Amino acid sequence: MKKASLGICAAMLAALVLVLAGCTSTSSSAPASAPASTPASVPASAPASVPESTSTPNAAGTSAPDSVLVNDELVDGAGVGITSYTIDIPPDFTITSEDPLVAEANDGSETIIEVLTSDATGELARLTDADVQQMVEDANLEAGGTTEIYDYKLYEIDGCPALLMKSLTPGPTGDLTEYQLRVDAGISEYTFNFVDTTGEYVDTFDAVLETIQIV
Repeated sequence: MKKASLGICAAMLAALVLVLAGCTSTSSSAPASAPASTPASVPASAPASVPESTSTPNAAGTSAPDSVLVNDELVDGAGVGITSYTIDIPPDFTITSEDPLVAEANDGSETIIEVLTSDATGELARLTDADVQQMVEDANLEAGGTTEIYDYKLYEIDGCPALLMKSLTPGPTGDLTEYQLRVDAGISEYTFNFVDTTGEYVDTFDAVLETIQIV
């Protein structure tokens, strides 16, 4: 799939996320996050994945995580304030950007994993299952079949409110699958974007979701 096609699909998801924001503007909800972007290139090989968290003293002299180790390499800016995250990057992916963290599949398919960090608002904690169900129904209706949220889950990761949405965008050469996981870690909100252009990485994405921790 060409990058132009991926850009069109990403734009569709961006419009869908805006619908989600609009559906909840008069109720308790979470603001939309930007969809995944496509890195420019893919290095030739993928290192092994053994992510860990690390911490440095803050101004008060106490230890506060402010970065994570991904594939044994320090990734600056992955955490903000007193929280950070860990995530296992699959061995068939290569990190192509550190800030934001982006890993791209080695098969050249433009399948990516991206992590964005923003200030937390506390709105995820106020969402209910009924709120999310209504958001999804309204967004799918507004999208008119161009993109469909086919699964969603409101839950917690390490005690932090989390919202996972999975969407499918039909395309002329195949379907594009996107996952978006948002986690409110108190000071920071982490958005984990997964984009599969082949239909072959859904199981991989599901496995990676299980490795995410807030520390």
